[in-house]
Amino acid sequence: MQLLQIEEGQSSRDRNEALQNTCKAALKASQATRTGQTFGYMQVDKSTAMQGIVGAAQKDVQQIFGNLVAQNESKAYQGQLDSNAFAAMFK
Repeated sequence: MQLLQIEEGQSSRDRNEALQNTCKAALKASQATRTGQTFGYMQVDKSTAMQGIVGAAQKDVQQIFGNLVAQNESKAYQGQLDSNAFAAMFK
């Protein structure tokens, strides 16, 4: 995605076109379909961590996880997690 560039002396028409193109690109990115995620090794020590998708469950997303080591009262999760459950991790 190209960043919005407004230059001194640029016409209103050119500025509007640049803004429209930036908004179209941002909307397209927000509507993209996620198809997969790959995670490597994760180790947490006296900490909280999460790998995966937070929020609304997404269908047909392949997730591949490496080894997870949680020690010393750590909390760690992998996969898809509801937003409320994710928020509760940090209370």
